[in-house]
Amino acid sequence: VRVFASEALLGQIGPEHKEAIIPLVKILKETDRYDKLSAQMALEQIGKPAVPALIKALQDPDPSMRIAAAQVLGWIGSDAKEAIPALTKSLRDPAPQAASAASEALAEIAKEAGE
Repeated sequence: VRVFASEALLGQIGPEHKEAIIPLVKILKETDRYDKLSAQMALEQIGKPAVPALIKALQDPDPSMRIAAAQVLGWIGSDAKEAIPALTKSLRDPAPQAASAASEALAEIAKEAGE
């Protein structure tokens, strides 16, 4: 998995690496900022195929996981349109940073979609 994250930094990962999605999402719970950011970047490059797993991560009990998932959905942009209902629900997240991340993700998705 760390190889996939490293490859993301080098621009060598993309939608064809679907097998990496679940392990990369699990890394979003890590406390190491570098590992988390690397996983986020890899998931962004995988793009639309990662959206369902990221939507599920928005329901995780760990607020840092919800924040990281929302951030990636925003980075994916208009290809993450199917996440709009889940992100809208996340606007009421009890963790203020998670609610804010959801708001920012919705704005990015709308901006890229031209809405």
